[in-house]
Amino acid sequence: VLDSGSCIACDHGIERPVLFPPHRRGHGRLLWSYESTHGNCGVFLRGLEPVKHLVLIRHAETDMAGRFCGHSDPELNERGQQQLAGVVDRLSEYAIRRIYTSDLRRARQTAEAIASHYGIGFEVRPGLREIHFGQWEGLSWSEIEACNPILAKIWAERYPNSTAPGGESLQQFERRVLAE
Repeated sequence: VLDSGSCIACDHGIERPVLFPPHRRGHGRLLWSYESTHGNCGVFLRGLEPVKHLVLIRHAETDMAGRFCGHSDPELNERGQQQLAGVVDRLSEYAIRRIYTSDLRRARQTAEAIASHYGIGFEVRPGLREIHFGQWEGLSWSEIEACNPILAKIWAERYPNSTAPGGESLQQFERRVLAE
């Protein structure tokens, strides 16, 4: 995803990555889409306004389908590998120029297939991982209900304002992803 807007001060168009590399994330303030840091138009901006399209793609299938997968790290299964061709085909209408993925194998394998099709690379961002489900990782909902029906009921009633035992809250997850 690139910011391909023009600079108001210089009236020229340039492309800048929307997601900062890790060494650039510490800038102390937010900038509007038309601002640059210290008047340098080549420096990254912190605004999503100029982005024309942002395509979010879920990874293909793993052997953990139907289970709380979160930070678990399974590879794509055989069906997931077969699904990749369909994913790439459905994306053919988009001019994808940049790919970001979490460091989990299922996400990387999906990103690799898309990147290969477009002849581009991809950037691994651990902060883009799915929410962590703590003690519920790898369990199905029926297993969770069987283990602790009261906690499962409370979680379901209060979600998204509840957290799986030992897991990450939705607010923590959002902060982590937005920090990317």
